[in-house]
Amino acid sequence: MKTHLEQEVKLQVPRRFDLQLLEQGLDGYTASPLQARTLTTVYYDTDDLRLIRWGCSLRHRKGEGWTLKLPAGDGPGGAVRRFEHVFPEGGSKPPDEALELVTAFVRGKPVVPVLKLRTLRKSVRLHGAAGEELAEVVDDDVRVLLDGHVADRFREVEVELMDGAPESVLTELTQWLQNAGAGSFDETPKAVRALGPAAKAPTELHPVEVKPDSDAATLVRNALMSSVEQLLRHDALLRLHADPEIVHKARVATRRLRSDLRSLMPLLDETWARSLRSRIKWLADELGSVRDADVLLSRLRRDASQLPRADNQAAEAVTDRFAAQSTAARERLKSVLREERYVTLLDELVRSAADPKLGPQAGAPAADVLPALVDEPWRKLCRAYVSKQNAAGTPRKPSRQCAVKTPNGSRGAWRSCRRSSATCTTPSWPTAACARSRVTATTCSSPASWPACKQQQLPRRDPRGATHGRRRLRKTCGSGCNPSPNALRVAHVRHERFWDGDGTVALLIILQDGYKRAADRKT
Repeated sequence: MKTHLEQEVKLQVPRRFDLQLLEQGLDGYTASPLQARTLTTVYYDTDDLRLIRWGCSLRHRKGEGWTLKLPAGDGPGGAVRRFEHVFPEGGSKPPDEALELVTAFVRGKPVVPVLKLRTLRKSVRLHGAAGEELAEVVDDDVRVLLDGHVADRFREVEVELMDGAPESVLTELTQWLQNAGAGSFDETPKAVRALGPAAKAPTELHPVEVKPDSDAATLVRNALMSSVEQLLRHDALLRLHADPEIVHKARVATRRLRSDLRSLMPLLDETWARSLRSRIKWLADELGSVRDADVLLSRLRRDASQLPRADNQAAEAVTDRFAAQSTAARERLKSVLREERYVTLLDELVRSAADPKLGPQAGAPAADVLPALVDEPWRKLCRAYVSKQNAAGTPRKPSRQCAVKTPNGSRGAWRSCRRSSATCTTPSWPTAACARSRVTATTCSSPASWPACKQQQLPRRDPRGATHGRRRLRKTCGSGCNPSPNALRVAHVRHERFWDGDGTVALLIILQDGYKRAADRKT
């Protein structure tokens, strides 16, 4: 299997557009003679087009073999990035290695031919001043074949960046082609355009926007779908790469999913939620074994690099031993990903996130039921933060800022109380006494890297229905402002980003996210 990162731009073109314009010369580039060939391509997918709807494609092209494309995010200047995995011919059925990489998307459903295209391709390769290949520009005249007849026809121009070429080449060539008569960007893949509305349907996980007046059930679905989608999208990367960050993100997805099921359990069928959490734990433990081994090995190597030369041999023996354990844990994880139990779990997670078993309270407005759910997690976060500060030997000192957020928002959000007597070693929830203490009028005490914290008085609606004024702190940082990260500031930033109008609906996600990030840092 050969793998490379494909970066390309697709453009609409009118009938009069002629690719031979490139042969006449382009400043800074040399064009090779135009070449033409006919390509016959068959696309494979499930009967409900799961691969295409998830942004993937599996095709067979005579003379080129099998090609699997997986999404890799957006590129510069409207470019589309995809990981392209090419397999040799090897028969008329998709190779097992390719099918393994799309396990999370197909989840056991058979893959069959769904589309056949015949394309007349005209291509020009562009070279730099030193003769290096920079890009290929192709003009595709595509015919959709159905029962041996042409059912549809369309045309498009693609600019594909060669490996190692600077990304600025895409922008320059795209601008030149548009000046020469090409149209606007069109990110629609050939298979999607040929298959029509069925290929444009949403995936099995299609969250609905959470609004201030949304019910709790909508928020539950969105929370579960977010974690399940993250797990699905990292499945192929877990199989391909040994990058510790990929394992970390997949593990975070399982931990967040279990945490959401626990925090939102009053809104769910309790028996169902507990059963699902226990099944997810199996996968979370396998991911945790790899992640823990990676972190331990990284720290050992860091510390070993600081030892005297005389200790290098002994340190190497220790790190080699833990490196072997890390490798063994990773191989065990790859074996788990091939088990039928894992595929069954993924399919259950997708169905559960899209249609969870809800309890009676799930139909109530989220603003009415969420404050009680986030109260204890928020208090736990504050206790953990203070405990971590004390364990690190940096207890809060007198007269330092004690900034906390009340989970129900009463009497405002984020109070800064300067205390001249008591050491701030426990969470100080804003109270009338706290409000009467030494609160600054226009700025609050802050670390040196925060020059000022301006307060803005904004009206808000309390979850209980009463209207209060609240103080909202906005940071105005000058040059060199780089506040150190911690759980409270993470929650603060997300509060400022997501609070919109009533904003109570977003509160659970904000506080839980801050709590989970704080827990993640411990690992």
